[in-house]
Amino acid sequence: MNASLVRRWALVVAVGSALVLAWHGAIDAALIVPAPPDFVPHQAIDEAFVARFVWLREIATHDLGVRVLATISFLALAGLGRALSSRSEESGLTAEDTSSMAPAGRLLVVAGLVGAIGQLIELGGHDAAMEASMSAAPVTSVMLNLFFFDQVGAAMAAATWAVFGTAALVGAFATRGWLAIPAVVLGAALLVIAASWWIDDPADISSSLLTLAGLVLIPVWALSLDRAPARRPAFAAPVGPRTTESDGSHA
Repeated sequence: MNASLVRRWALVVAVGSALVLAWHGAIDAALIVPAPPDFVPHQAIDEAFVARFVWLREIATHDLGVRVLATISFLALAGLGRALSSRSEESGLTAEDTSSMAPAGRLLVVAGLVGAIGQLIELGGHDAAMEASMSAAPVTSVMLNLFFFDQVGAAMAAATWAVFGTAALVGAFATRGWLAIPAVVLGAALLVIAASWWIDDPADISSSLLTLAGLVLIPVWALSLDRAPARRPAFAAPVGPRTTESDGSHA
């Protein structure tokens, strides 16, 4: 049953990740929405902010769709983590056994929940800012509120990628042979993304890596989980029925 759950959650994570990054990439490339307004030199700050809000209202439907889909994908990641933990427990491996997938599964639950909450915070912040931008509120104050919610969302996203990357690397140690490669590559990429979000990233490495991770690395890793059984302990004493010696004593 849990093997089937792992397969189902993994499929949702793989498809959701690819769709979210493809949709988000199309928005960034202005393929399905207008390009964001450029800041004109010597332009009044209020005018620049107003132009920005007009653009945000134009892409509001796409922004809502991407964030809802991302939230669903993160919740699916948490479900995948729970399924992996349950499979390890039913396999007879204790929580202290480092070869179990249970620790990785628990980390995935945390990553999925943090990621989903971060998306909802940004979604609510954007909606509130859009409403406020059409009121008599000072546009500078509205923009500062939007900036605050964006920064909170970015911090939670960085935390999500850090925990997710750690979970992938922990899971790699519980996987046999070449099947550990997708987890190692994904874990390293996500940790680099998390680090680049917390530091000044002039080369914008995080955006390129995130696109690669969402479209390729996460789907490949997720779909490999159902094919990657956890390692067993190096030695397990055989358990069998006791034999009766010829003198009637038990061996």
